[in-house]
Amino acid sequence: PPTYPQHPIYPPATQNTSIAMFHIPQDATNSLYVDGVSIDAHSVKSADLASYPDIFRPYPGFQCIRLIKKTTMSGREYLLCFVDFENVLQSTIALNTLQGYRFDKH
Repeated sequence: PPTYPQHPIYPPATQNTSIAMFHIPQDATNSLYVDGVSIDAHSVKSADLASYPDIFRPYPGFQCIRLIKKTTMSGREYLLCFVDFENVLQSTIALNTLQGYRFDKH
């Protein structure tokens, strides 16, 4: 089983990788996919996207945000957004805490 540094949010090393509020699935990953990140080629501003790290930075283990711009066959542009953490416990805590958070202000 993975081991985590001693920190108040981590379970003691003698426990499994679930904590009271969060169950960590066996197939969990340290990267989160963020749904609902919209892009409008005519109105998106880099300042809008620059605030995304501020949402995740307070969570222990936050490493980076990856935005990947894609285009459908019909020409519509969209973003894939991934947020990386140091380990699965940290990503699970962020996932459960931010579930339902609206990134789009509209």
